Amino acid sequence: MAWNLKPVAGLKRDCFDVLDSRYKFYLSFENSLCDDYVTEKSLHLVLRHNIVPIIRDASNRTLFSPPKSYLDTKDFRDVKLLATRIKSMSNNFDEYKKYFLWKKYFSAETTDGVLQSILCNICKRLHNQHKYKRIYRNVADFLFSRGKESSICHEPADF
Repeated sequence: MAWNLKPVAGLKRDCFDVLDSRYKFYLSFENSLCDDYVTEKSLHLVLRHNIVPIIRDASNRTLFSPPKSYLDTKDFRDVKLLATRIKSMSNNFDEYKKYFLWKKYFSAETTDGVLQSILCNICKRLHNQHKYKRIYRNVADFLFSRGKESSICHEPADF
């Protein structure tokens, strides 16, 4: 059972609201481990709630989420170490609360807000191309290729 943390005032209620009252953690495991492939499971849907996402994907999470707002399976050598960390946080409210300090400085957007932000970010990058050197040699490979044949998708390297 999670502590009685109140949802952020003014946010529209949704099916994820049950997370705030019953759970401390949310498993956000992507079905494809591809570079820069991130879905709403670990972004705005979960971050709008008082719950710590446990993430398993192939992204550079520091590009997508506020610092110390999640647990990443890549940071643990095996599942036992991850379980130990989860149990430790579950038993120590002060340690658990640290995973919400980011809310003082960042906010989680709705899908509409994310889309607007993405479009603004595209314009910013187009006008400052010299600052952004992320290059995909084959866009079709990035967008459509999954599995062992892909150069950007790979088998799990963690536990």
